Amino acid sequence: MSCLPLIPEYVVVKIIEIAFQNRWTRFDWRLSLATLSWRYFNHLSKSVDTFNLFDRTVVSHVTSPYCLMREPRTIYTSLSNLNRLLRDPLSAGFLTTPSPFTTNVEQLVIVENSLFSMVSIIDISNFVAQLPNLVRFHLESNFNTITPNTFSILESTDAKIVDFQYLAPMPADSTALVSLIRKRAPSLQRLEYGHRSLMISYENERIIYNEIISQHQSFTQLRSLTLQCGVSDTLNFFTLLLALQQLESLALMCTYKAEAVARKQLASFLNHHDALRALKVTFLFDSQLTAAVNSRQRLRSIVMSPNVKLTQKYADLCFTSLDCLKLSSKLLAQTIELNLSGINNIRTLHIDLNQEEAISLNEGSLATFIETNNTCRLLKTQYTERIVGAFANNTSIDTVVFKSLEQNNPFFAPTFQQALSKNSTVRNIFIYDYSQPATNKHILRELFNRVEQETQSVSNQFILLNIRQYIDESSMMTSEMSCTVVEYTKIS
Repeated sequence: MSCLPLIPEYVVVKIIEIAFQNRWTRFDWRLSLATLSWRYFNHLSKSVDTFNLFDRTVVSHVTSPYCLMREPRTIYTSLSNLNRLLRDPLSAGFLTTPSPFTTNVEQLVIVENSLFSMVSIIDISNFVAQLPNLVRFHLESNFNTITPNTFSILESTDAKIVDFQYLAPMPADSTALVSLIRKRAPSLQRLEYGHRSLMISYENERIIYNEIISQHQSFTQLRSLTLQCGVSDTLNFFTLLLALQQLESLALMCTYKAEAVARKQLASFLNHHDALRALKVTFLFDSQLTAAVNSRQRLRSIVMSPNVKLTQKYADLCFTSLDCLKLSSKLLAQTIELNLSGINNIRTLHIDLNQEEAISLNEGSLATFIETNNTCRLLKTQYTERIVGAFANNTSIDTVVFKSLEQNNPFFAPTFQQALSKNSTVRNIFIYDYSQPATNKHILRELFNRVEQETQSVSNQFILLNIRQYIDESSMMTSEMSCTVVEYTKIS
């Protein structure tokens, strides 16, 4: 009797690695794979490269020999959490002493979304000083900032920082921040600067003019630039930006005193810039801007995300050469009308209108797009009966992401069931249901069991993969803070 050949060790390791990284399986089961042997444990520990730093208990956790997260490449945290940890003797001693936990960190991402804060300036310099391999520093905060000596550490460290993102209030004394930008300018490949404020502010405009766009000769490696500020001198702003000819990605999250002038200057900028591939702006495109994009055919991605309430009633989205188009904002007029009739070659379309009246007004053009376009692979939008019915005639879309309105069925409408039976391309369906947010694992499990039973009557082609909770931290000021996400996939 012959024995089956042994599976080579490298094959076993690869199988375990793939299973461990499969996000569709339960996390506790994936974690149990590390208990198969110390050899597999050590191998998997190298693939766990992201760590959420939130409270002092993580210190005892990561110092345990049984913890997989030994040498993270990326750390996510907040200023309030860092402030609390660095004031605690136990955690401060760990975070401010050289160790494998800090010496391998390449990305430090600090996002502070709290609406209220008792501390406005936080010193994290002793922690940052322990990150010799830092490549990316990201700070995003509504109210807090960091101390000047933290900026000084970031300037003087031997770490090769190529990605610097500071989206927070301008410090009272900006000398150290300005010095940091000047020192790092020749090596920066990506720069994000400004402040996401609820009020129109021009306080950052001086630094943006004097230290960034007017110093274009210093930013020789810069490929991606994001600016958040109020712009008072629109003509000069775009004139200086044009000198940054090497930019491939530009996000102007700005508020303009003269928006009509800004549109005209942006059109001129697009007509004279030769490298730009991705653009994000805070207003909707009109026919002049759309024509500027179509005439050069080099832009591949455009995002329109208004940051102030718009009264604009019409948007021209007839792009002929884009791969990706996104329009998303809670600040669009309810009567906004979108022209989608001429879109060609698009592969990703994201239309998030949020308002019931705006959806009703544009469902015809969206349905026509779904029925006639043969290049789009991913569509994200709200849905109505007319929109989902259009999928019966679609021949290209692979993935659908629906964001339901309150009155919508959170899962499948009968019309969509019929459309799916005639559609041969849709393979993945995600439904974000804001009307019934799931708040804990017990509710999620009950919901999963119920929908799994209903799936049999939905379509014999699709199976329910997962139901999970999604928290949108960018919507802290609105009722749309959490929702239930239902995920389906087609049976191969």
